[in-house]
Amino acid sequence: MCQTQGIPASDLLDLAHAHENAYVLDQGLITKREHPTEGEYHATRTPFAMSRTPISLSRHPPLLGEDTFTILEDLGYSADRVHALADASVVTATSPQATSS
Repeated sequence: MCQTQGIPASDLLDLAHAHENAYVLDQGLITKREHPTEGEYHATRTPFAMSRTPISLSRHPPLLGEDTFTILEDLGYSADRVHALADASVVTATSPQATSS
């Protein structure tokens, strides 16, 4: 009905199967990536494209707690305080620097 009235519409995609949809594949909306420790996963591209400054994937999705130290230190927490929070299980910190010496 929408198509006969000139209204752009399509079926709602099941996210679990979106990577199999012909339109999604043709447009390169989802691509396969390789995580260095977790294996293959599907990633969405940015929703817009710029011809003179293309956007690219710069890193893999972080593991749970991988960026805890960086984020909290950027917010002003000292390394000692972040260690204390991790030791008390207040935050999860999986990066090597997150374990107390």
